[in-house]
Amino acid sequence: MTNKLLVAAAAYSVVTAVLHVTGGTSQYATPLPGSALDEQVRFVLLAVWHMSSIAISLSAGALVWCAARRSGPEARQMIIFIASMWIGFGLCFLFVALTEAGDDLVSKLVGPPVLLIPPGILALASQRRRAQPPSANDLPSNQT
Repeated sequence: MTNKLLVAAAAYSVVTAVLHVTGGTSQYATPLPGSALDEQVRFVLLAVWHMSSIAISLSAGALVWCAARRSGPEARQMIIFIASMWIGFGLCFLFVALTEAGDDLVSKLVGPPVLLIPPGILALASQRRRAQPPSANDLPSNQT
């Protein structure tokens, strides 16, 4: 049986990773080297951009891999870890937006949190335990 929530989380995370790498690189990473920021700040921001690109791309791929096959306990733990990471990334943006955005709060709340938190919630929800039918070992025996 296909876990539709996990498939949705995987698809949403792949779209987010593609948007991040294609659209975000030209909008945020490419202008950094020529900016007036301090050299060390530019270096750190560019490195963090690429690290986040790797993190969301690899984790999106891992969710696709988990959605494509039956998940065992190890996959479940990985899915919960990835979901927590995506939710944490989104909450980080929310925190910074709420504490640093000033008059431009709405535009800061619309971007990354909307792209990062939903795949995490979908992946986490996909791992809630469902009631399992009793196995033959769980049924009472008719021994006398």
